[in-house]
Amino acid sequence: MGKNQHSKDRMFITATEWAAEYGGHKKKRAVGLAGALPFECCALSLLPFEAPCCARDGILFDALQLLPYVKERGVSPATGAPLGVKDVIRLKMAKNLDGAWHCPVTCKVFNNHSKVVAIATTGNVFAYEAVRELCFKRNCLEDLLDASPFARGDVLLLHDPDDEDLKRRRDLSSFWHLEQERKKTEAKLGAAKHGDHIRASDGDKGIVAEAKKNVAKADAAREAKEQARLEAMNAPDRPENKGLTPTFLRVRRLGATTDEVLGGSRLTSGATSGSFTSSAMAVSTTAALRAATDDELKTARWKLLRGLGQKGYVRIRTSLGDLNVEVRCDIVPRAAENFLGLCAAGYYDGCQFHRVLRHFVAQGGDPTGTGRGGESIYGGKFADEITRELKHVGAGVLAMANSGPNTNGSQLFITLAACRNLDGKHVVFGEVVGGSDLLDAFAPGTPPPPEAKVVVAACGVMDDAAAAAAA
Repeated sequence: MGKNQHSKDRMFITATEWAAEYGGHKKKRAVGLAGALPFECCALSLLPFEAPCCARDGILFDALQLLPYVKERGVSPATGAPLGVKDVIRLKMAKNLDGAWHCPVTCKVFNNHSKVVAIATTGNVFAYEAVRELCFKRNCLEDLLDASPFARGDVLLLHDPDDEDLKRRRDLSSFWHLEQERKKTEAKLGAAKHGDHIRASDGDKGIVAEAKKNVAKADAAREAKEQARLEAMNAPDRPENKGLTPTFLRVRRLGATTDEVLGGSRLTSGATSGSFTSSAMAVSTTAALRAATDDELKTARWKLLRGLGQKGYVRIRTSLGDLNVEVRCDIVPRAAENFLGLCAAGYYDGCQFHRVLRHFVAQGGDPTGTGRGGESIYGGKFADEITRELKHVGAGVLAMANSGPNTNGSQLFITLAACRNLDGKHVVFGEVVGGSDLLDAFAPGTPPPPEAKVVVAACGVMDDAAAAAAA
């Protein structure tokens, strides 16, 4: 009883205690040549040998198995290298009274832990310790049984648990003849057709052939129907395809995947999981990528347009004069593409600026002239693209008019002064870069009569960056 009697008391056990004393998992140590052929087995038959032999590489065989193989093929079954009958060395390996292979000098039994060598000139097999102590250290290179002289190069290493090169050469996975057998088996299985092993009468064969023909006909009809559906869906004159470029329709018809258009977005069709959980679906074992949707194709095109870093330019001919407008395709590609597409289609021709407020904005782009009409090139309304780079900082800023969030159509306005109160509420997509002096004439001191309102005669697209991106 001392002051340190509780010094080793603890509320846990160590990993060593758990493994050694409390029934934990004990790792098994690999014994001998792990993964290699046992010492007493032939590398060709993989069975214990009775008449051992080898070549200069030291791999052991049974002479009854090796010699016929070499005569027929002329190669080593272990390495595939050329090998003749004259190159085979017959080994003289001694057995003890128990029938076990052993060293005739030290009388040690050979096992997977032994280091065994053979003298190539005589074929006698010894434990390496005997040759090392009695031959190498005494510089007496003579056979320990018949005193025949030999050179150091005549000492062949047959087995060594510490020699990695020998272990690799004696590994079952590296044997050449086993690899050839595996390739033959795989080729035979690959060439075999499904149903070759099934015995069927002539009537059954006719039924199967008719069924295959019907299935092929149904598949062809289904593919033709799907192709017709795609052609009709991607027809340029279809109302739903209004504003879509021919390139967009072609990509959608070809069925581009999400990974191809979005880069890294590998979304599957879900057919594999669906067929796994539902017996009503056809079995699918491949996770095929699904075709990109219209929204994903548009997003990819707008991303490409933004990445080009190009701007578009439009000349607006009004009853007061010409306005040259710069369109920011590099920042707001969706709104820019909408404006450029409407200008190219002549949508704004004849439209008037129906709402003009002095020192504020001049709003137009409504073919009805009421402020309640107009639609985008995409059909209906499209979402906002509010950015920090473009703001209503002064006169001549072009922005989309709307009736609330994500309600952009064809109507737009040109600021006649700074309108910072509109920032974050309207999509700014360009500015006037030529003819700014005409803006003062948009809103004179008194409201003009209806016949004096500014009218757009035509809009000419001078540089369409959106069309370049679509191509």
